Amino acid sequence: MFTLGETLLVYNGLVLICLFFLTGKKNPRKAYIAFFFLAFFAAIRYDVGADYDGYYYDVRNVKEVFDGGADSFWGQLQLIAVGPIFSSLVYVLRHTSYTILYIVAIYSIAEIILLYKVLDKYNALFWGAMLYVISCLMFNVWDLLKQGLAIMLVLNAIPYMEKRDLKTFSIYVFIAGLAHYTAWLFFPMYWVCKKQFSYKTAMWIIGILFILAQFGAFNSAAAFLTQSIPYYSESYSEHVNYTISGETTHDASYIFTVCWYVVLITLAPKRLNIFKILMFIGACIYIMSGGNLLMDRIALYFSSSMLLYFSEVYNNLPKGSLKKNTVLVMLFMMFALFDIRIHAMTYKGSTPYETIFSEECRQEVFRSNGDE
Repeated sequence: MFTLGETLLVYNGLVLICLFFLTGKKNPRKAYIAFFFLAFFAAIRYDVGADYDGYYYDVRNVKEVFDGGADSFWGQLQLIAVGPIFSSLVYVLRHTSYTILYIVAIYSIAEIILLYKVLDKYNALFWGAMLYVISCLMFNVWDLLKQGLAIMLVLNAIPYMEKRDLKTFSIYVFIAGLAHYTAWLFFPMYWVCKKQFSYKTAMWIIGILFILAQFGAFNSAAAFLTQSIPYYSESYSEHVNYTISGETTHDASYIFTVCWYVVLITLAPKRLNIFKILMFIGACIYIMSGGNLLMDRIALYFSSSMLLYFSEVYNNLPKGSLKKNTVLVMLFMMFALFDIRIHAMTYKGSTPYETIFSEECRQEVFRSNGDE
């Protein structure tokens, strides 16, 4: 198992790789190298991500269904619960040993390919990759796996929302829903994002929601919402953060994230109307989540749009201006928070880093349950 120092070296090394290969004049070959490393360290990880062992047991259960229980009610329910893409991959790979390793590698490579594809469209390779890492979205994608793929597919749908290409937009979002059903919540954005963004109204709403969140106004509502979803409530009833909101509204990281979203909405030029709307919706859901993982994860579909648009927001700011310097200070704070989260060894199961070449992997041992 990697030590904390070795883990810091891996994760900060990814930041340095992005800095080295993606700065300066656009160079496709150097960009391929940077994104190769992002895919490589994601694909060879083992037991990295709080839900990693859960996916291991999902694979095992789905294999058992295909071996004889696919026609039973509970077998069908299991296949529905994990989603069509995940169950299809398990079916194809069901006769392999260590199937979870292949599943994780396929998802990881697909996610980075999709990320590269959409960032390249927006000429946002450097800032998109940097924010992907230091904002800890990378750790969220590693943790979520299925939803991580859905997020990348949704990001690839956004350009077609801008072009008003409903057919292609729908195809991407539909496939994203096959990876994780929550992605279908993004369908209405095709029409919502046609509306004109009102900055003053948005700031009033964000301010009111933030104040209410500090007093726990959304705790009961979030708990009721998540506990009303049959499969979700049964699967995660033992994990308080899946059903209870209000656990993190006073945390520095929570407050910083809200401030970061507000700054992006404020500084984005008017022509980025879609970005402002997406970030506003993401900010509202995140504020109300306050630690509720279902709501927090849904917010990522919207807030992840910053990977596409931040480069344009940043380049639009006058050089040496107070606004630009404020953004730079916040980026430095984000990087510091990135390392603090790694040091804490509690964020999304991202620390310590481990690979498929470890003894733990050979013995199929997980840090969450010893030798189970």
